[in-house]
Amino acid sequence: AFVFSLTFVAIGLASFFHFYNDGSRTAWTYIITMDGRGYYAYLPAVFIHNDPTYQFHLVHNAQHDDNINFTNEVDEGKRVNKYFVGEAVLLTPFFLVAHVAAAVLGYKTNGYSIPYYIAVAFGAIFYVTIGLWLLSLFLAQQFRKHWVSIVVPLLVLLGSNLFYYAAYEPSMSHAYSFFLVCAFLFIGSKAVRKSTVINLIALG
Repeated sequence: AFVFSLTFVAIGLASFFHFYNDGSRTAWTYIITMDGRGYYAYLPAVFIHNDPTYQFHLVHNAQHDDNINFTNEVDEGKRVNKYFVGEAVLLTPFFLVAHVAAAVLGYKTNGYSIPYYIAVAFGAIFYVTIGLWLLSLFLAQQFRKHWVSIVVPLLVLLGSNLFYYAAYEPSMSHAYSFFLVCAFLFIGSKAVRKSTVINLIALG
């Protein structure tokens, strides 16, 4: 637990210094960027703007541009988000907390002010850390040597692009996919050992 707590703090500090301590007052607006705009857009579309055409993004996005290339026009005036909804589902608790925080702290409650962006950054770090912990538990089931369950997750974090996506591009899907794969490994291993109804439902 101590190692993974340090991992959480390390990724968090890297993210903070990248987005909030680089001398630019607008760096935080790139927490949600590129494909991440599409993954995230479901949340303000559903919970705030009630706008399935995503026209709100033209007005409210923090980068103040007219780029809605994360949608495809399927009919005149009708658009669909071309990205899958899974990341938005995982981010929903963080988004709702940010929505309340924005209202209490006096920020715009349009889905594109600082509290929402911090929620996305925090969500990515949270899911990567939990993913690493689940990977560690899975490895502990497979190997008797305790060090394997500590060293291997750290090697995965530092020897791949996982740290980069967790800290510097948290709106991309990589952090969330990693968590889900690790959860699948851990729960799948439990289901193989003991195929209870709860384990099979969790695996599904």
